[in-house]
Amino acid sequence: DLLSNGRLELGIGRGSTLIEPTAFESDYSVNRKQMEEVAYLLPRLWTEENLTYSGEFYHFKDPITVVPRPLQSPYPPMWVAVSGPESLGFAERAGLGALNFAGPVRGDSGIPLDEEIRRFHQGERSQPAGRVINRAYATVAPLLCLRNGAHARRVAGPAAYWYLMEKTPELFFLPWLKQQAPSMERYMQLARERLSSDIKPEQFTSD
Repeated sequence: DLLSNGRLELGIGRGSTLIEPTAFESDYSVNRKQMEEVAYLLPRLWTEENLTYSGEFYHFKDPITVVPRPLQSPYPPMWVAVSGPESLGFAERAGLGALNFAGPVRGDSGIPLDEEIRRFHQGERSQPAGRVINRAYATVAPLLCLRNGAHARRVAGPAAYWYLMEKTPELFFLPWLKQQAPSMERYMQLARERLSSDIKPEQFTSD
């Protein structure tokens, strides 16, 4: 926050695939609770002095005062990555912004994205993590805009095919998707169907 002159916005998340928790040797069965505990702990570390703490996962008996303090008062806006209804519900309750990826989190419910965003904006922040309430809902949609559509498909198509049809299902989602994120399973199914019918790898092997 100091290096950016008060422009930092902090995002947290438990990992949308098995790659992230595996890299950090994090137990995926409990890291949602760990993430939620951190979300409530960080505002206290940024604003309180001589803080002692004993939670389910984190403990420090000796008083802690974090310095330097954030430049923004009382601290930077906080966000949480949401790829399922549980994370979205937590963001709403805790007053954190929602970071989503190109579609409604509650995709299986039939709620369109604009309605999901409206409900999130109006939701009750029943257990705020701190004094800063972030009601923003952000989505990320990878795209490439060029003057010529065929040229754009030649440039971006191979990467899209690789990501959605090959490496993403193989490495990221298939081993655990049905248990962890059923709405993402539906998303991946639709993506595969769309790509398999509309986009073929050979379309991008020549000019």
